[in-house]
Amino acid sequence: MNILALILVTFLSVFSVGVMSYVAMATPLGPWIEPTIVLCASLLIKILPILGMQSLYLPENRDRRLRLVVLIVAGSSIGGIIATAMGFSFPTLYFLDRILFTRWMASPIYFCLVTSSLALVGSIFGFWIANVIQDQMLVKQRLMFPVGQLAYRMALAQNQVRKAQELALGFLSTLLFCAGQSLKLIPRYVSLFKAHSFGCLHLPWVRFDFFPMYWAIGFVTGHVIAIPLLIGALAKIFLVDPINVFFFTQLPEFEFMLAFGSGLMVLGTVLGMIDAPRSLWETMLRIFKNLFFTDDFKTQIGLKNFFLAINCTHYFGMVAILLNILFFVYFKLPIWVIFYLLIFTFVCAYQVVHIAGKIGLAQLGRFATFVMLPAVFLFSLDMVNIVFISTFVELASGVAADTLFGLKMGQLAGVPSNTIKRYQFFGLVVSSMVIGIIFWALIHKFGLGTEELFVQRAQTRALLVNVTKFNPYVIGLGMLFAYILKLFNANPMLVLSGLLMPINVSLSLIAGGLSALYIKHKEEWYPFWSGVFASHSIWMVVNALLS
Repeated sequence: MNILALILVTFLSVFSVGVMSYVAMATPLGPWIEPTIVLCASLLIKILPILGMQSLYLPENRDRRLRLVVLIVAGSSIGGIIATAMGFSFPTLYFLDRILFTRWMASPIYFCLVTSSLALVGSIFGFWIANVIQDQMLVKQRLMFPVGQLAYRMALAQNQVRKAQELALGFLSTLLFCAGQSLKLIPRYVSLFKAHSFGCLHLPWVRFDFFPMYWAIGFVTGHVIAIPLLIGALAKIFLVDPINVFFFTQLPEFEFMLAFGSGLMVLGTVLGMIDAPRSLWETMLRIFKNLFFTDDFKTQIGLKNFFLAINCTHYFGMVAILLNILFFVYFKLPIWVIFYLLIFTFVCAYQVVHIAGKIGLAQLGRFATFVMLPAVFLFSLDMVNIVFISTFVELASGVAADTLFGLKMGQLAGVPSNTIKRYQFFGLVVSSMVIGIIFWALIHKFGLGTEELFVQRAQTRALLVNVTKFNPYVIGLGMLFAYILKLFNANPMLVLSGLLMPINVSLSLIAGGLSALYIKHKEEWYPFWSGVFASHSIWMVVNALLS
């Protein structure tokens, strides 16, 4: 293995985990980190001649540089999806069992060990799944895996250096902005308007201290997120708050909002999962056919073919399963629940990868909820295991998808898949080792549920688990609102983000998303804005680690 590539994979894995840990906990979004990593890798490789490695830039070494970028991106981007999956699900435990979570936080070593161990076992299982289904997805079905193709085209592009410079410009300008705020040269709080009340209508303060990062993420995601967030923000001011004031005066505003949001979450989840059983049944049949049946004997089980898949990469699958059993047994999860989790995680990950291979979107939350909810009703589980189940499904499914994005990139670049997988596994281990430290530092510094770390995804999942604790009439109103939203093709889950998120956060995301509508070639601005949100995220992580 290339020492230079390993050093850069280590550095960029930590970078990926740092950026996406903060983004996933601060916003309800999880953009793919691959395009940013391509530009970062290109920028880092560009300075190698300064370090005495001029030979890498000889004309005959152009393919070598391309392969080096591919290996670095494939290895380090896994840290981004690990952080995204953990950031979306793991903080749910705080809202379900705050006392236990606080006790874990009081013991940093234990917290880091638990967090990193969960990330490691879930990621290894997802990595094994990717190995098993690799041939099906890349060779037989020939899925596009758009993110892998995009990353390859960016690595191959002639204007790669210019784009990397644009990313560096966004990164450095935001770094100066954050430093200026820290030195009190730039005000942290600049209000667009003051807090006012007009009868039952309440217009809160709007802050701009995090405006650059949220604007950047909103710009990259575009109107897809902006319109639902705008609907949610307006609904809170002109619909939800007035209903609370006039009809449910006995309920505090926060409790009313949680109950209303719980109704939205329930109906949104039900509507989103209507097709899930049929889809997963078809997936199970597809898996059974592809893994158990050989091409020569359609009516006979190819046991040799199956066990080769299970034991791929020198019994790696058996080791992955054993690690998961040991981890969940330690947390007192019954063995039959463990097998339920592993089997359905495999099925869900297969479907997540299949969808991601077609459209580039990894629907982690939807399938994690599909596995978690039956477990809640079928088994007697504590809050720790409920959260671990949803987090594990997101980890395994996300890593499986990201692994195949990297393998697709390697396939296009002519890099052997076994070489790619070695770097991916190395990046997976590095990312799992550091994620516990970064999570503890961020949560300790800023706290969960705050404007800095709102963890909206985790809060909404907690609403789903705690639905029976809220006022049933308010829940019914939330479900009615969700139904009306679906009639107008609005996503209830994204609208819920606008309802729950602080107005200064949602306004920044909305402004960034709407601004992208008025730019003809918005893709040209992606590198700059990627540098902005990456810089702000790293600033927050470093700030947390040093405090």
